[in-house]
Amino acid sequence: MRTPQSLAGVPNGSEICIKGPSGDIALFVITTKSTAMPDLGFLQGDLTIWRGAP
Repeated sequence: MRTPQSLAGVPNGSEICIKGPSGDIALFVITTKSTAMPDLGFLQGDLTIWRGAP
């Protein structure tokens, strides 16, 4: 199920889970977010990937 999410309202520490078409699952944890200037906004985070997860 896809859920569109505006990153402007997502706080640091938020976890985003992603499942790819190959069955891989990824967890992205936002560590730094800058949205003060929308044209220059960015995210930094930690990414963990589980390959071929059941």
